[in-house]
Amino acid sequence: MNKKAKQGSKTAKGGFTNEHNICNKFLNWKIDKDAKSWLAIMGYNFDKIQKIDATQIPPKINLNKALNLGITKEKYEETIKYKKADIQVRVEILIDDILYIENISLKKANKKAGFNQIDKRPVKTYQKMWKFDNTIALWLKAFTGEVTPTTVLQNTENLIDKRRIYFTEMPNDVQIQITNFFTENKFLIVSDTIRGRGGLSAE
Repeated sequence: MNKKAKQGSKTAKGGFTNEHNICNKFLNWKIDKDAKSWLAIMGYNFDKIQKIDATQIPPKINLNKALNLGITKEKYEETIKYKKADIQVRVEILIDDILYIENISLKKANKKAGFNQIDKRPVKTYQKMWKFDNTIALWLKAFTGEVTPTTVLQNTENLIDKRRIYFTEMPNDVQIQITNFFTENKFLIVSDTIRGRGGLSAE
Protein backbone atom coordinates (compact mmCIF):
# COMPACT_ATOMS: atom_id res chain seq x y z
CA MET A 1 0.00 0.00 0.00
CA ASN A 2 1.47 3.38 -1.03
CA LYS A 3 1.62 6.49 1.18
CA LYS A 4 -1.51 8.07 -0.32
CA ALA A 5 -3.53 4.87 0.09
CA LYS A 6 -2.35 4.49 3.71
CA GLN A 7 -3.40 8.07 4.46
CA GLY A 8 -6.80 7.46 2.89
CA SER A 9 -7.24 4.30 4.95
CA LYS A 10 -6.23 6.13 8.14
CA THR A 11 -8.70 8.95 7.38
CA ALA A 12 -11.52 6.47 6.73
CA LYS A 13 -10.82 4.59 9.97
CA GLY A 14 -10.75 7.90 11.83
CA GLY A 15 -14.18 8.65 10.43
CA PHE A 16 -15.54 5.30 11.60
CA THR A 17 -14.14 5.93 15.09
CA ASN A 18 -15.77 9.35 15.15
CA GLU A 19 -19.15 7.88 14.15
CA HIS A 20 -18.85 5.20 16.85
CA ASN A 21 -18.09 7.86 19.48
CA ILE A 22 -21.04 10.02 18.44
CA CYS A 23 -23.38 7.02 18.58
CA ASN A 24 -22.17 6.29 22.12
CA LYS A 25 -22.84 9.89 23.11
CA PHE A 26 -26.45 9.63 21.91
CA LEU A 27 -26.87 6.27 23.65
CA ASN A 28 -25.70 7.94 26.89
CA TRP A 29 -27.72 11.10 26.31
CA LYS A 30 -28.97 11.27 29.92
CA ILE A 31 -25.45 11.99 31.22
CA ASP A 32 -23.63 13.27 28.12
CA LYS A 33 -23.55 17.08 27.87
CA ASP A 34 -22.85 17.10 24.13
CA ALA A 35 -25.74 14.77 23.34
CA LYS A 36 -28.09 16.87 25.47
CA SER A 37 -26.97 19.98 23.62
CA TRP A 38 -27.50 18.34 20.22
CA LEU A 39 -30.95 17.06 21.15
CA ALA A 40 -31.94 20.51 22.38
CA ILE A 41 -30.77 22.04 19.09
CA MET A 42 -32.83 19.39 17.27
CA GLY A 43 -35.86 20.57 19.24
CA TYR A 44 -36.43 17.67 21.64
CA ASN A 45 -37.91 17.97 25.15
CA PHE A 46 -35.87 15.72 27.47
CA ASP A 47 -38.89 15.05 29.70
CA LYS A 48 -40.73 13.43 26.79
CA ILE A 49 -37.92 11.15 25.60
CA GLN A 50 -38.41 7.52 26.61
CA LYS A 51 -35.51 5.88 24.75
CA ILE A 52 -32.79 6.64 22.18
CA ASP A 53 -31.07 4.19 19.85
CA ALA A 54 -28.14 5.19 17.64
CA THR A 55 -26.70 3.15 14.77
CA GLN A 56 -23.67 3.64 12.53
CA ILE A 57 -24.53 3.53 8.84
CA PRO A 58 -21.81 1.71 6.90
CA PRO A 59 -20.43 3.24 3.66
CA LYS A 60 -21.65 0.23 1.71
CA ILE A 61 -25.06 -1.14 2.62
CA ASN A 62 -26.58 -4.43 1.56
CA LEU A 63 -30.31 -4.72 0.99
CA ASN A 64 -31.05 -6.44 4.31
CA LYS A 65 -29.21 -3.73 6.27
CA ALA A 66 -31.07 -1.06 4.32
CA LEU A 67 -34.42 -2.68 5.14
CA ASN A 68 -33.45 -2.71 8.84
CA LEU A 69 -32.74 1.04 8.60
CA GLY A 70 -36.25 1.63 7.27
CA ILE A 71 -35.45 1.82 3.55
CA THR A 72 -37.97 0.24 1.19
CA LYS A 73 -36.80 -2.19 -1.48
CA GLU A 74 -38.08 0.22 -4.15
CA LYS A 75 -36.00 3.08 -2.72
CA TYR A 76 -32.85 1.01 -2.19
CA GLU A 77 -30.97 1.97 -5.38
CA GLU A 78 -31.61 5.71 -4.96
CA THR A 79 -30.71 5.53 -1.27
CA ILE A 80 -27.36 3.86 -1.89
CA LYS A 81 -26.49 6.27 -4.70
CA TYR A 82 -27.34 9.47 -2.80
CA LYS A 83 -26.81 8.53 0.87
CA LYS A 84 -25.24 11.25 3.06
CA ALA A 85 -26.12 10.09 6.58
CA ASP A 86 -23.37 8.56 8.75
CA ILE A 87 -25.49 7.63 11.76
CA GLN A 88 -29.18 7.10 12.43
CA VAL A 89 -30.68 8.21 15.75
CA ARG A 90 -34.09 6.90 16.81
CA VAL A 91 -35.83 8.94 19.49
CA GLU A 92 -38.87 7.38 21.20
CA ILE A 93 -41.29 9.90 22.68
CA LEU A 94 -43.70 9.02 25.52
CA ILE A 95 -46.74 10.78 24.03
CA ASP A 96 -48.65 8.39 21.70
CA ASP A 97 -45.55 6.18 21.33
CA ILE A 98 -44.08 8.44 18.65
CA LEU A 99 -40.78 7.39 17.05
CA TYR A 100 -38.65 10.08 15.43
CA ILE A 101 -35.79 9.05 13.13
CA GLU A 102 -32.94 11.48 12.56
CA ASN A 103 -30.35 10.77 9.85
CA ILE A 104 -27.17 12.69 10.66
CA SER A 105 -24.11 13.45 8.54
CA LEU A 106 -20.90 13.81 10.55
CA LYS A 107 -17.79 15.81 9.67
CA LYS A 108 -14.61 15.95 11.75
CA ALA A 109 -13.19 19.41 12.31
CA ASN A 110 -9.60 19.88 11.16
CA LYS A 111 -8.37 23.36 12.05
CA LYS A 112 -5.07 22.81 10.23
CA ALA A 113 -6.80 22.00 6.94
CA GLY A 114 -9.16 24.97 7.10
CA PHE A 115 -11.82 23.09 5.11
CA ASN A 116 -13.75 19.83 5.05
CA GLN A 117 -14.67 17.71 2.05
CA ILE A 118 -18.43 17.18 1.81
CA ASP A 119 -18.70 15.11 -1.34
CA LYS A 120 -16.24 13.17 -3.49
CA ARG A 121 -17.34 11.58 -6.74
CA PRO A 122 -15.95 11.53 -10.28
CA VAL A 123 -17.24 14.22 -12.64
CA LYS A 124 -19.15 11.66 -14.73
CA THR A 125 -21.29 10.85 -11.66
CA TYR A 126 -22.20 14.51 -11.17
CA GLN A 127 -22.96 14.75 -14.88
CA LYS A 128 -25.47 11.91 -14.56
CA MET A 129 -26.99 13.53 -11.47
CA TRP A 130 -27.27 17.08 -12.77
CA LYS A 131 -27.33 16.63 -16.57
CA PHE A 132 -24.68 19.19 -17.58
CA ASP A 133 -23.22 18.90 -21.09
CA ASN A 134 -19.96 17.30 -22.21
CA THR A 135 -18.15 20.65 -22.51
CA ILE A 136 -18.73 21.47 -18.85
CA ALA A 137 -17.83 17.87 -17.93
CA LEU A 138 -14.49 18.05 -19.76
CA TRP A 139 -13.45 21.35 -18.16
CA LEU A 140 -14.51 20.14 -14.70
CA LYS A 141 -12.37 17.04 -15.21
CA ALA A 142 -9.44 19.32 -16.02
CA PHE A 143 -10.28 21.32 -12.87
CA THR A 144 -10.31 18.22 -10.63
CA GLY A 145 -7.29 16.66 -12.32
CA GLU A 146 -9.18 13.72 -13.83
CA VAL A 147 -7.69 14.73 -17.18
CA THR A 148 -4.45 16.65 -17.74
CA PRO A 149 -4.50 20.36 -18.65
CA THR A 150 -3.09 19.52 -22.10
CA THR A 151 -6.42 17.85 -22.87
CA VAL A 152 -8.13 21.24 -23.04
CA LEU A 153 -5.28 23.77 -23.44
CA GLN A 154 -2.49 24.01 -25.98
CA ASN A 155 -0.33 26.29 -23.85
CA THR A 156 0.06 25.15 -20.24
CA GLU A 157 3.32 26.92 -19.37
CA ASN A 158 1.75 29.56 -17.09
CA LEU A 159 -0.53 27.26 -15.11
CA ILE A 160 -0.29 27.45 -11.32
CA ASP A 161 -0.43 23.66 -11.06
CA LYS A 162 0.64 21.48 -14.01
CA ARG A 163 -1.64 18.66 -12.81
CA ARG A 164 -4.92 20.58 -13.10
CA ILE A 165 -6.53 23.86 -14.18
CA TYR A 166 -7.77 26.52 -11.77
CA PHE A 167 -11.17 28.01 -12.57
CA THR A 168 -9.65 31.43 -13.33
CA GLU A 169 -7.32 29.79 -15.86
CA MET A 170 -10.21 28.61 -18.01
CA PRO A 171 -11.31 30.65 -21.04
CA ASN A 172 -13.82 33.35 -20.13
CA ASP A 173 -16.68 31.78 -22.11
CA VAL A 174 -16.15 28.46 -20.28
CA GLN A 175 -16.15 30.22 -16.90
CA ILE A 176 -19.45 31.89 -17.81
CA GLN A 177 -20.99 28.60 -18.99
CA ILE A 178 -20.02 26.76 -15.79
CA THR A 179 -21.05 29.65 -13.53
CA ASN A 180 -24.43 29.94 -15.26
CA PHE A 181 -25.10 26.22 -14.88
CA PHE A 182 -24.23 26.16 -11.18
CA THR A 183 -26.23 29.35 -10.54
CA GLU A 184 -29.32 28.00 -12.29
CA ASN A 185 -29.11 24.67 -10.46
CA LYS A 186 -27.72 25.81 -7.09
CA PHE A 187 -30.58 24.49 -4.95
CA LEU A 188 -30.33 20.98 -6.43
CA ILE A 189 -26.52 20.97 -6.19
CA VAL A 190 -26.37 22.20 -2.58
CA SER A 191 -29.10 19.74 -1.56
CA ASP A 192 -27.40 16.76 -3.23
CA THR A 193 -23.94 17.51 -1.87
CA ILE A 194 -24.97 18.31 1.70
CA ARG A 195 -28.27 16.50 2.30
CA GLY A 196 -28.41 13.78 -0.37
CA ARG A 197 -31.57 12.03 -1.50
CA GLY A 198 -33.63 9.01 -0.52
CA GLY A 199 -34.12 7.19 2.77
CA LEU A 200 -30.65 7.99 4.15
CA SER A 201 -30.47 11.66 3.26
CA ALA A 202 -29.12 13.77 6.13
CA GLU A 203 -31.69 15.68 8.14
